[in-house]
Amino acid sequence: MQVLILQHSDDSPPGLVAEVLASRGIAFTLRHAAAAPPRLDDAGRFDALVVLGGVMNALDDRRCPHFPHLLRLMRGFVRDGRPLLGICLGAQLLARALGGAVTLRGCPEFGFGLLRKLPGSEADSVLHDLPHEFPTFQWHDDSFTPPPGAVPLLAGETCPHQAFRSGAAAYGFQCHFEVTRPVLEEWLALRLRLTGNRSEYLRLRARLEELGPRAEDFGCRIAEGWARLVG
Repeated sequence: MQVLILQHSDDSPPGLVAEVLASRGIAFTLRHAAAAPPRLDDAGRFDALVVLGGVMNALDDRRCPHFPHLLRLMRGFVRDGRPLLGICLGAQLLARALGGAVTLRGCPEFGFGLLRKLPGSEADSVLHDLPHEFPTFQWHDDSFTPPPGAVPLLAGETCPHQAFRSGAAAYGFQCHFEVTRPVLEEWLALRLRLTGNRSEYLRLRARLEELGPRAEDFGCRIAEGWARLVG
């Protein structure tokens, strides 16, 4: 099996997704989405696709001229029934590729929050065995509306659309379930440098100690569920 992982930002690595794939012996190729976008014929040799997050918005084709090609690539994976995983920006791009809506600055979130399962998740092969509510980390300004025909899977406290499945194996997650503890610590430090808000930083550090291990455990379980579709 071969998985193609497209990374948009250096500070948004594949994290738990890469760790789970490696633990299952599933090979993956990591590329920077803008620097080395896959050709359609080249992508045919991959069994699954992961599209990660980034600071750009999912409608900014001018800043990201590879987006139209990436949208066609994602539609091809969905059409072929090959597993696809979009996270944050990747989920917004997947929604856009399939006819859903992307709302700019529609639902900003930074920090830990609870997600709750929707009825569609109860029989879902990736999420069925997760608890009704679980914590995960969020960092986004924009949000999506699931595309026509998609199955809504998760809802959040602030942002209602948190995950959907299109077809049998294409998943979009607004939340950063993939993030590891070291990356989270980097994100909190980056947020402090950007905002200068030390009280927020200390509050989020406390939340990291309280919820970080649980969030990482649930993130691993989501990654494991998706990896089962691949392998």
